[in-house]
Amino acid sequence: MSAAGDLRAVNILEHVFDPPSPSDKTGRKLDRFMSTVFLPELKECFESAGYGKDHSHSSTIFVCVSGVIYELGEDYSYMRDSLGLYAAGSGGDYALGALHALVEDPIDARDVEHAKAAVKYALGVAGKLDNGTGPPYAIAVQYS
Repeated sequence: MSAAGDLRAVNILEHVFDPPSPSDKTGRKLDRFMSTVFLPELKECFESAGYGKDHSHSSTIFVCVSGVIYELGEDYSYMRDSLGLYAAGSGGDYALGALHALVEDPIDARDVEHAKAAVKYALGVAGKLDNGTGPPYAIAVQYS
């Protein structure tokens, strides 16, 4: 999981939330798990911690389950990008636009150098267009 935005959400995700594990980790069953188990448990955790009691939160949250990335909405919905491209933060829209202009097919997760080059380019575009985005950039790669 990763999050950007309201630091309270980040604190709860890091120190309080114990994410449930899906029993079936494929296709529509995984989507159903996110809708019927994961998101309701996240909402309950936030609300029991006194956060998001108005039925929403103010953060961008990404969750990767079995290699599938879900972007969680402030209303506890989710969405997935067909190319697997996501961005957050003040320059996130610029970076995401640059990635979509650059990448026509899903990036092969095994092609780490290609993915890092695309991210570096997108960060450069965001840095030129958003005054809250700028170097130095740190690109981290997580291997499963």
